Amino acid sequence: MNVKKQLAALLSLTLAFSSQLSITANAEETIIVPAVQTTEESVETPSAPEKGALLPRVQLEYKGVEVVDASEEVLTLADGKKIYIACGEKRTYNRMYNKGNKLDISGIFAYNEAQDLYLNVLGSIELSMPEYTADSPELAEKIASLPQIKMEGGFLDVLKATDDILYLSNGMKVYVSSGKQHYTGIFAVGNSYCFEGVFAYDADEDIYYNVDSKMYVANYCGNFSVSSWYEEDEDGNLIEVTETTTTTYVENITTATTTTTAYQPTERKISVAEQPEGKYPVKFFDYVYYWINKEITVDHIDFGSIVDASGTVWNFSGEDVDPYELGRGDVIKVDGYFYYIPERDTFGALDSKYELISESNDYEKYATIEIKEDFPHVIIDKRLAADHMIQYEVDLKDVEVTKVEFDDDIFTVTGGYVFAFDPRYSDYSNLKVGDHISISGRFEYHDYGEGMRWYASTNYHIDGSKAGRFTYLEKDSEPAAPKAERKEAPGKKGDANVDDGVDLADVVFIMQVMANPNKYELTPEGRINADVSNTGNGVTLEDACAIQTGLLYGEF
Repeated sequence: MNVKKQLAALLSLTLAFSSQLSITANAEETIIVPAVQTTEESVETPSAPEKGALLPRVQLEYKGVEVVDASEEVLTLADGKKIYIACGEKRTYNRMYNKGNKLDISGIFAYNEAQDLYLNVLGSIELSMPEYTADSPELAEKIASLPQIKMEGGFLDVLKATDDILYLSNGMKVYVSSGKQHYTGIFAVGNSYCFEGVFAYDADEDIYYNVDSKMYVANYCGNFSVSSWYEEDEDGNLIEVTETTTTTYVENITTATTTTTAYQPTERKISVAEQPEGKYPVKFFDYVYYWINKEITVDHIDFGSIVDASGTVWNFSGEDVDPYELGRGDVIKVDGYFYYIPERDTFGALDSKYELISESNDYEKYATIEIKEDFPHVIIDKRLAADHMIQYEVDLKDVEVTKVEFDDDIFTVTGGYVFAFDPRYSDYSNLKVGDHISISGRFEYHDYGEGMRWYASTNYHIDGSKAGRFTYLEKDSEPAAPKAERKEAPGKKGDANVDDGVDLADVVFIMQVMANPNKYELTPEGRINADVSNTGNGVTLEDACAIQTGLLYGEF
């Protein structure tokens, strides 16, 4: 949220003032003496200057002056003066202030007598900060007892403001008259509020108390650009050099609206979902980033997201981040700024990282619930199996196919083990009851309930040569002639929502299931129908893409 604003500009060399007087006054009385231009011949300045004509410069000085009316471009001060803020050779102040703000104003302005308007040239217009006031002992004690968190946010409209409390458009309440710097009475309705620092949260009052933060209004100024680079100083140290290019010159502005209307913001909550009650010491809001530094225990990895033991999802990005290096039971420390999505209980990294604190090697406690004790297998390093399923290295030397079901896709073998093979690695179109096969490679255990449980061939996060497969053992078990090509029943493959048809609604439904499994759920039949890509490997977003592509080319 920090933006360096090192701006510099020179007044036009064509301006030649033989004298310019400025008198500093308080907010109650400001004396303005226009600059006098002298030339060899006296030239009278027109009352309504045309574009490009020079306007006389004046110095304005205010301390704590109140804005009694405001539009995006014009501020009306308590003494009646109107300040045009949508121009300036140093910066502009469009939309920054509103009725009720108290400002410190200092610098050079151009006076348009025809409109009785002061146009910003090289003026500084800032919120007037109150003098330091220490917290009362009672308030200090209360804040010390509350959980504290570092956070930052911006562009939050002030819907209501008292001297002490701001009510923001995302639902937050902020107590500003506390902490190392009090901000009592300086914000007004309509301000676009920004903040960064430490706050204490009172859950009973649902309010954040300032502890040590910076608060300000959003800077909408435009009409200039700043470029920067580094150069060596005389001692060989690198220093930052900035260059400002302005595109607004006060000489080109001779008209401005003088009818002002205070800006009235509207509430714009993005999320109305409730976050898990009692799960966190503070309440989270939209448009706010939270600095979090804590240890979490990894439960599994879900499509590249880390899911902790409590069910909270943590998303990280960057080339140096690989959640698949983590496994169940690992302890990591998350550190940095995150945004929060209440309805998904998800934290997204803004400028964050994680550090592996300790690894868990207790694979068996996760595996025993998924396999039979006599199943000949080897549990693969959980770092290849953290994405909600453990991979098994299967080694069945000689088993007989005893049952074929579910559109000839699922095979039961000796011992009661059920398998789903990937046609890319094993052509099972001719596999039948009575065939003897050996089974090897990587499998995952899928449990869809209602009798649908099997080991599915997988190439997930591994080389395809290691994917699960079978081979025929007895020559007479091999088919003498290929079976007729199987035709998928209409309304089956791809029919994720089980409405006897395949269309974009099935694509959308799969995406909804993936995004919000607590609300959307595939039926057992729908799960089988939806598994069209890498069949047997479970339903993923790849299946949604495959159905959409198939619809485009008339394959469904």
